[in-house]
Amino acid sequence: MTTDPAVEPSARRDAILDEIARRGSVRVGELAGRLRVSPLTVRRDIGALAAAGRVRKVHGGAVQVEGSWPRARPSEAPGTDAPDERPGETVVTAAVARAVVDLLAPGDAVVLVGAGVTEQVAHALAERRAPRPLTVVPTSLRAALLLAGERDRGLVTLLPGGEQSPRGMLVGPVAEETLASLHVDLAVVELAGLGPDGRLTVGAFDEVAVCRTAQRAAARTVAVVPADRIDRPGLARWGGLADLDVLVTDAPPSSEVVARLAAADVRLVVAGEPDTD
Repeated sequence: MTTDPAVEPSARRDAILDEIARRGSVRVGELAGRLRVSPLTVRRDIGALAAAGRVRKVHGGAVQVEGSWPRARPSEAPGTDAPDERPGETVVTAAVARAVVDLLAPGDAVVLVGAGVTEQVAHALAERRAPRPLTVVPTSLRAALLLAGERDRGLVTLLPGGEQSPRGMLVGPVAEETLASLHVDLAVVELAGLGPDGRLTVGAFDEVAVCRTAQRAAARTVAVVPADRIDRPGLARWGGLADLDVLVTDAPPSSEVVARLAAADVRLVVAGEPDTD
């Protein structure tokens, strides 16, 4: 995505929409560098798109408008990844991210496990409406950069270290050792799928140990999964419903799934719907 100040605003805004369609969220500073325009120009473009209902403005950037989880654009063949997508990555809507933030209280410490869930939740955490003080341990460098850019003394970001996986998640012995030394209030884990037998799965084997370590370090564990990935397990299993306290999704699951979650004493949160718990 390259442009310059001479490019028509409509072309810049199309480029911004394409980026949000691929990633779910964007930051002003990053867009200014990629588009080769000033941050002020990007803010104006985002403002115009927000006024038209095409995006939602957040502190320092923009996210997709609430609704369905992002799908491939018409020019992309079904079953293929969008250009910036990483295999197994879960793309999170703003509503789902805020539902996760609503589970936090001032003074909490939270580990964000994954590469897709963490960036959008990081956007929601950066908003002034999120609880403060807050300590965040992201396992995604992109999320860490988003949070570190916030000049907010009530928001502390800790990086666990480790090796970066192909889809941007910090994994390996260093990350595992750091997480094992912590005690946090909440571990938020992105799932590639939830199996009919209750298995919690991720998209890569190198993420399994990090998920397990984060779950053991947390007082409560929250899983985030699209509704269309429930009863469709991903590649690598890291746990089961017994390891879970809350499941956050974007649409009501079937009554059978609701019954299984209730039997396992797992709280169900559907983004955008009143919480009856």
